[in-house]
Amino acid sequence: RAGVLTWSLVIVWAAFFCDYVLMTIAIPIFPLLKKADFFIGTLFAAKAMCQVLASPLMLRFVDRYTKGTFLTGLALETLSVLIFAVTFDYRIWFFARALSGV
Repeated sequence: RAGVLTWSLVIVWAAFFCDYVLMTIAIPIFPLLKKADFFIGTLFAAKAMCQVLASPLMLRFVDRYTKGTFLTGLALETLSVLIFAVTFDYRIWFFARALSGV
């Protein structure tokens, strides 16, 4: 039982780590896109907007598939980071930022 608790904590820690890394590392890179402050603000807010919109819809899945849903969210977060790493296009960054909010 202790091994399961430890593994669960490692997964949760990894999820929080990825989330905070995206927030703290990606934001200083946004000005490299050379967009107006409005677009940078929109890019920053895309994650929160998708979290607000997706949360009520995800409740049904979380109640039914707790661990699988969490791991799927972690995989989406990882995919978002990889998308950030390979492009400098604003539209793709917006998509990746929104994806990390789901």
